[in-house]
Amino acid sequence: MELYSKRLEEWGFDPLPVYHEQPETPYSDPELAKEYPLVLTTSKSAYFIHTSGRQIGSLRKSHPNPVVDIHPDTAGKLGIKEGDWVHIETKRGNIKQKARLTAAMDPRVVRADFGWWFPERDAESIHGWAESSINILPNSKPPYGREMGTPNLRGFLCKISKA
Repeated sequence: MELYSKRLEEWGFDPLPVYHEQPETPYSDPELAKEYPLVLTTSKSAYFIHTSGRQIGSLRKSHPNPVVDIHPDTAGKLGIKEGDWVHIETKRGNIKQKARLTAAMDPRVVRADFGWWFPERDAESIHGWAESSINILPNSKPPYGREMGTPNLRGFLCKISKA
């Protein structure tokens, strides 16, 4: 196990693990947090591999729609009930997913499904990919993660409303 990385140090990075606050969080951008008060994170469903498998009937039967997890207190304040379609919005756009209420979530955080498209929709709409895909929501412009050079794909501000 390497705790102090000589190679990272040679490349000009911190040789020890260090935390850097992400852009678009309640701490790094409190003004934006007034309009977008929730922190969005994402994960992949256990039923699918990345974006694959949504055309497989048995898998879709087990997980038919994209789901966003919301704490019951947060949902209650927004008038959202279990199974409601909701808009998840950032300053770059919005998508729709179905609400799943769970006390396992921090009331300040929501977790959305990754990789959604609808194979049953026509090819001209590109199978409805933009309706529920979280790829609409993150910022793809700088600042990028310093060490990896990637955009921030999790932990950015959003708001939720009933669709």
